[in-house]
Amino acid sequence: VDVCFFVDIVANFRTGFINELTGEVCYHWQQVTIRYLRGWFWIDFLSTFPVGEVVQAALGGDGALADSTKLVKVVRLFRLVKLVRLLKLNKLFKRYALDGSLRPGILRFITLYVLMLFVGHLLGCALHLTAIYQTVPQSCDEERDQGVPVVCRWTDLLEPGATDVTRYIASIYWAFA
Repeated sequence: VDVCFFVDIVANFRTGFINELTGEVCYHWQQVTIRYLRGWFWIDFLSTFPVGEVVQAALGGDGALADSTKLVKVVRLFRLVKLVRLLKLNKLFKRYALDGSLRPGILRFITLYVLMLFVGHLLGCALHLTAIYQTVPQSCDEERDQGVPVVCRWTDLLEPGATDVTRYIASIYWAFA
């Protein structure tokens, strides 16, 4: 996710803007840079910068102390501001829909696709959350201790030590399956 936000920062330095006075699109890199630095850059930077890792490294690698730092918690709130940027996408879609440059069928398809991805994400997260907090019968633990391959949760189907990305992809798969 942080990589996507970093790419967004780089792209914003190279994306033109509409001049309110003339109504023309300005692509001049110096004006674009100044406008971005005066606007959304600092919010984007603070939401992308790995504050938790920097504080943890500065405190000598004590993760518990770094997570309890108020600075980390406050800066993490800036990530919520990224959600406000989604409203800009909504305005953009409305503008293209009203201009007629984006056909209504394509707009409905894009909206449906994004909605399906969002619902799949929510279902996948809920599925993974229930697997984490699911109580496992004692017989599963006993059989597993004896070396018998037992599937008590769907997460047991994953290889031991699976990464968070693997768990996320698997939960999305099972949410859509």
